[in-house]
Amino acid sequence: MPFEWIVSRICEEFNCLPSQAVDELMNDPRRMALEILRLRSYAHAKYTLETATTARDIPKGVNVDQVLEIQKEIMERGGQDGEHC
Repeated sequence: MPFEWIVSRICEEFNCLPSQAVDELMNDPRRMALEILRLRSYAHAKYTLETATTARDIPKGVNVDQVLEIQKEIMERGGQDGEHC
């Protein structure tokens, strides 16, 4: 993924200037901004799945596939959605 796209996504998600996004990326060894982007993307995909009323409402993509896989694992372990123990 191009560096500029990552900077753009951070700017969009956190309402900041590109220079601030670059500074964040370069000076945070934990890459917290990228982790937050990943978590928000997962949460959005999960919400989309939960609120879908028809199969057409469910988008295709890696995030949706990941949510479905995690939900499958939870159910196979006898847990309920939301339990990640």
